[in-house]
Amino acid sequence: MISNTMIDSEGLSDFLTTYLHAPMPDPYHSYDGTQNRAAQKVWDEKTFRESFTGASRRFGQTPLYLSDQDLSELSRLGVTWPLAATRDEFGRIAMLIAAASEVHPAGFQSMLQRCYDEGDTRERHSILRALPLLPSAERFTSLAFDAGRSHLQPLFEALVCDNPYPSTYFPDRPMNHMVLKALSLGIDLDRIIGLERRMTPELKRMTVDYVAERRAAGRSIPADVRLLLRD
Repeated sequence: MISNTMIDSEGLSDFLTTYLHAPMPDPYHSYDGTQNRAAQKVWDEKTFRESFTGASRRFGQTPLYLSDQDLSELSRLGVTWPLAATRDEFGRIAMLIAAASEVHPAGFQSMLQRCYDEGDTRERHSILRALPLLPSAERFTSLAFDAGRSHLQPLFEALVCDNPYPSTYFPDRPMNHMVLKALSLGIDLDRIIGLERRMTPELKRMTVDYVAERRAAGRSIPADVRLLLRD
């Protein structure tokens, strides 16, 4: 199980920004509270959202390449799983980590939900990949449950594959349903991080029922069933 206390969020944000060779857009606007007060800066969601949705233009959608040194540094910062597949995804994750440290927790949570609800598939994908890196990540389970029910396989895979969030924060019931859905979609169960420690008698029982239903319907049995039925 991972813990947010194991993630060096500030160091990770700096690493992602440095890797992309471009500073993150400033999501603040200056204003004068009164004529006698110095200019202050306040968080501006509109500015952030414009930068977030424009990440594909800013960073490109080319595949991400990380050297052995990059991977070693990520591991030192607490990230031991594949973080992103493309440069724009990497950039969006960097923006979210930075925003989480700058915005009031309740405001950030609301903003993240709006970004997810109104975002396209690539933007939602990035949010799901960022979840385990955000402070108090357990507060985003409702958003993650929605992705687990998604009929869009890319979104479902963003949550399930190479992402420690479900095994760390999901209760048994949604975790079990997620695993069986992955099995039925032909997703390699080895890509579910932490599955071995989330094995329960109930998941095994559900798997036995799943196999029986497939056999009764004359359908093939996924080979990965063995991972769920072994003692």
